[in-house]
Amino acid sequence: MNNLLKCVLMIFTFLYFSCGEDENDLQNKFIKDDYGNIFSTDSLPKRIISLAPNLTECLYAIGADSLLVGVTNYCDYPPQAKTKTKIGGILDPNYEIMTSLKPDVILLTTEGNPKNIYFSLKNYNFKVFVTNPGDINGVSNTILNLGKLTGKFKTAEDISNIILAKKRVFELMNKDIVRKKCLLLISLSPFITVNKFTYINEIIELSGLDNLYKDEINSYPMINYESVIEKNPDYLLISVDTGNTNLINDYKQKLNTELNATNAVKKNKIFFIDENLLSRPGPRVIECIDKIRKYLSG
Repeated sequence: MNNLLKCVLMIFTFLYFSCGEDENDLQNKFIKDDYGNIFSTDSLPKRIISLAPNLTECLYAIGADSLLVGVTNYCDYPPQAKTKTKIGGILDPNYEIMTSLKPDVILLTTEGNPKNIYFSLKNYNFKVFVTNPGDINGVSNTILNLGKLTGKFKTAEDISNIILAKKRVFELMNKDIVRKKCLLLISLSPFITVNKFTYINEIIELSGLDNLYKDEINSYPMINYESVIEKNPDYLLISVDTGNTNLINDYKQKLNTELNATNAVKKNKIFFIDENLLSRPGPRVIECIDKIRKYLSG
């Protein structure tokens, strides 16, 4: 048998068996991260480092926390995450500590972790899984991918389905409502808000509110109090460490001084919301929206 014939037979054999394999099985054998890197599910990681608090939360939610050997200094939820080995900050992880932990894979996000960290990790020959949960659908996809990566797909799928189903419920509830004008501030010194291309804006909209600064060019625009008074929000949502009562009191005083002409301050429609619950695109997103909606209906 000549070489050409052997090649033809090999190709037909491969095609025959490939066609007989279920397409879903093929999809489940491989995972593509948000940078296009391909991972096989044939060999699941046993040691994982998370470089983002939202990803740490995802791993705990799907029951894969036993695989976590290292987290950032900011990974504080659930409280058990604080007991994991700390590898430094989100922007400045300690490569020596990470190397000593011998991870099978390191998780990071495109928004929270700078791209130079990704390349540095690759230079250290770490296997890196990149996520980009920029909206609620992205959160769902991240949870599913982490479920595949860790062998916890069924739990991940259940959580994902609940998130997407509740999102649809919110959309239906908001269908014919008259939205109240809202200003959400992620900083008060200076005033910084969000536009429509952010994850937080989707939370605002699903809560049944109208983001007054959704059409700004910058994702996180800096605004002045004169502009806020002119737009006159009905509600103020303030992202803050809700455990810091002194800071909240300072914020109240600042708002009452600078924005006292707005309907929100006049009618005391000011809601202080946990900054981590609001800003982390992870499994608690529905809890965040529920809290805002409960406040609005109170």
